[in-house]
Amino acid sequence: RSSAFGVMMMDFGTPHALGVCGCRFTSMLAKGDAPLLGVNLHHILGDADTLGVLWNEVFAIDLALANGYTWEAIKAILPPLPVQYVDFAYWQTTMNARGLLEADVAFWLSGIVASTPPVVLDLPLDMPRLQNW
Repeated sequence: RSSAFGVMMMDFGTPHALGVCGCRFTSMLAKGDAPLLGVNLHHILGDADTLGVLWNEVFAIDLALANGYTWEAIKAILPPLPVQYVDFAYWQTTMNARGLLEADVAFWLSGIVASTPPVVLDLPLDMPRLQNW
């Protein structure tokens, strides 16, 4: 089990290539132990609500598979998601078309994106911050 944990920790320490994949899964069967699933998800891909949905569905699927359910039966028992990405995209497109996002975009462009060097929070660090921008 410790070697499986070591492999997962190496994966967790590997930076994400967001243009390639922001989520990596590691599945292992350690001899004599329960199966392990490591999920390495970049923070930009989900918030607490997203992770709640992910874990609820992973555990529901695992329980259903352990009890002999077929994939078709599992799809039928999972509740539909209340909001899909297409809903958010439609909302954002509508807001943008009405000009309601212009103030937000201007704020981010002037306050953060356009700053040189980038805005740096003065937080205590456990190692020195790199000085190259």
